[in-house]
Amino acid sequence: DEAVPRGGRMDWARRREIVVLQKRAILKEGRHGFALAAGVVPNDDFFTYVTGGLSYLYYFSEDLALKVHGAYTYDQRTTLEPGLSRERPEGPGLDVRLPQTLEAYALAGVDWNLVHGKFGFFDTRLTEFDVALNFGIGGVRTHTQKLDQCVPNCEEGPTTVAYDAAGNIGAGFQFYLSDKFAVRMDFNQLFYKKFSGGLSHPISLTLGLTYFTD
Repeated sequence: DEAVPRGGRMDWARRREIVVLQKRAILKEGRHGFALAAGVVPNDDFFTYVTGGLSYLYYFSEDLALKVHGAYTYDQRTTLEPGLSRERPEGPGLDVRLPQTLEAYALAGVDWNLVHGKFGFFDTRLTEFDVALNFGIGGVRTHTQKLDQCVPNCEEGPTTVAYDAAGNIGAGFQFYLSDKFAVRMDFNQLFYKKFSGGLSHPISLTLGLTYFTD
């Protein structure tokens, strides 16, 4: 009580509400990161894609990094196509053609860390995390059926492989387990040209483990 001047108690209480962020325990500037990740592409009505890929990061500073990411996809058809193709009471089902599927993609861009924070983990340790936005360009590999040569349906018709330029915007969350390892979650929104014009916009959600060099 003697340390706080009389009449200054409320002012001292307000000062105590200020949150102080201490120095970072884990530094990334000049380091390389290698990540192994798996995920899904959930926003296709006819396919659910499971993805597996690798990422490389180089940190120019604590808040800015080069990121290169590549992934292959495994497509699993949903129940929508057979439901539409099945014979209906009022007549035959629809002729459903799915000419284009995503096979792989590769992206290069910038990770911009907007937020660095800390929180208590089970009241035993202080854990750090980053929240980042990322922007990039790259390419996609798609598997395309030739609609004019489907005999008798597109599953049996000839196919071609196409490569198209793609853009990407996304966000990432990195939770540090130690100075060497972090759990990383990423959201990527891709844009590329459809086989019939317009844009395709698959969403990729991934979860992976990052290893940092010294």
